[in-house]
Amino acid sequence: MKLSRVSLLIAAGIVAVGIAQASRVVAYYDAVYPSDPGLRDALRTCELRNPTFNQFDAVQRQACYRIELGTPHPQTADDSPAATTGAAAANFVDLWRAAGEGHLPANDVRSHEQDARYLNRTGGTLTQ
Repeated sequence: MKLSRVSLLIAAGIVAVGIAQASRVVAYYDAVYPSDPGLRDALRTCELRNPTFNQFDAVQRQACYRIELGTPHPQTADDSPAATTGAAAANFVDLWRAAGEGHLPANDVRSHEQDARYLNRTGGTLTQ
């Protein structure tokens, strides 16, 4: 019984803090998940190019906007200035091809089966 009261008290405290800081929470959510399609595409491209990209980190978001859009996104109250990275924007064709290649190892049987389909190998069956 005591555990449920303590957990209820903790949950009520979290809700109270969320209500008190609602404007900051909304601003942070808008920064992490922008409604502007250009900014969303920039974040998506950064995620495709760099699997360790963290869009919750304000510095990485700003660096992504600098690389993809050429200019930094106007900072919100939660964002801090980011250092310029100097990396070139990725080529669309290379990103598309890399996304289509997948993550199969070279010795995986599924990759050999896909190759056999395109190279007209029948896998030991004879047809007449």
